[in-house]
Amino acid sequence: METTVKPERIIRVLVVDDSAAGRAVIAEILGQIPSIEIVGRAMDGSEALAMVHRLKPDLMTLDLEMPRMDGFTLLRMLRVQHPMPVIVVSSDSRPEASIQALELGALDFVVKPTQLAGAPLGNMGQELLSKIQALVGVVLREPAPIERRPPGSVTLSAVRILPEQVGLVVIGASTGGPIALQSILSAIPGRLRCAMVVAQHMPTQFTRAFADRLDRTLHHRVREALDGDLLLPGEVLIAPGGKRTTVGFNEHGRLVTKVTAPAASDAFAPSIDVLFETAAACVGRDLVAVVLTGMGADGAQGVRAVDELGGSIVTESPETALIPGMPEEARRAVKTARSLRLDQIARLLWQLGRATA
Repeated sequence: METTVKPERIIRVLVVDDSAAGRAVIAEILGQIPSIEIVGRAMDGSEALAMVHRLKPDLMTLDLEMPRMDGFTLLRMLRVQHPMPVIVVSSDSRPEASIQALELGALDFVVKPTQLAGAPLGNMGQELLSKIQALVGVVLREPAPIERRPPGSVTLSAVRILPEQVGLVVIGASTGGPIALQSILSAIPGRLRCAMVVAQHMPTQFTRAFADRLDRTLHHRVREALDGDLLLPGEVLIAPGGKRTTVGFNEHGRLVTKVTAPAASDAFAPSIDVLFETAAACVGRDLVAVVLTGMGADGAQGVRAVDELGGSIVTESPETALIPGMPEEARRAVKTARSLRLDQIARLLWQLGRATA
C-alpha cells in the first residue's frame, strides 16, 4: 500500500489481547514511554472494533487467537471500515498465522515469548517499541494497479545492463517487505530466466512459513533456501531467519546459496548487506540488487559492493515504500541507484526475466 507520514506526536495505542496478563504486560511496557498513550484495552475483536470507532487510536497491537471475533476477522473489517497500522503480537507456535495476518493488512509482527517475564520480554518490548515508532502516522491507501507493458518499456532504463545479461536478482526487505514482495511476484506472469534470492528480515521459523505461503499462492516456485541450493532460473529462494545466507560456488563451480550461523558482526540475520556483497563478488555486472521497504540501513553497504563490481541497483520509491528508511540509505550510498515504485519494479523484473507463462 502507498503511504504518507504525519508529523511526530503522541502515539495513541489500542492493545487487543484475550489474555488479561497479555494486555497488562503490553500496556505496562508501552506505558513507560512518554510519547505513547494507551487509550484502551480490548479482549476480543468485536470490543476492539467498537473502541476503534470511539477512540480513533493511531495504532493497534493485536493478538490473533481470540474468542467471539478473532484477529483475522478484525483485520478484514478494519481494512474496509477503518484502515490503520496494526502490529500483531503473536507466539511462534503458528508462524503461518502471522504471515496470513500480514496478507490481511497487518503491517508487522513481534513474537510473544512463552514466559511474560525476564530478558525475552524485555527484548520483545524493545522490538515492539521500535516498530510502533516506525509505523505511527502511516496512512494507508490502495495502490494503483500494475500496468503490464510489453518488452521494451522505458523501465529498462532503470538498469545499465542488458536484460539477457542478468544472471541473478537479489532483494532485501524489512518492515512491509512481505506484502511488497508478494505484490512484485504476483505481477510477473511468466517464469523468470534468472534466479532470485530474498533477504527478508524475519525471525527463525517464520521465513519458511512465508516461503511456503508464497509458493502456494503464486505461480512462481518459492522456497526457503538451504545450504548448497543451486541458483536456478525461475526459482525464488527466501533466506532463512536467524541464519547468514550468502552466494558462492560449489565444488563443481555452480552458483549456490550458503547458509550458516550468523557472524558476530552481522547486525541482522539474514543480512541484506552480506547477501548483496557475496552475490556481487560472484556475479558482478550480471546482478540486479533491489532494496525494498524497511527501517535502518541494512543493504546500504551491500549496494556499494554491487555498484563497485558493475551490478545494477533499484530502490523502492517513497511513493510506495511503507518505511522508506532502507531505500533512502541505499540511494545515499549509491547516487546512481534508480528509485522505482513497486509496479515499476515488477514491470522491470518481468522484462528482465520474461519467458513463457
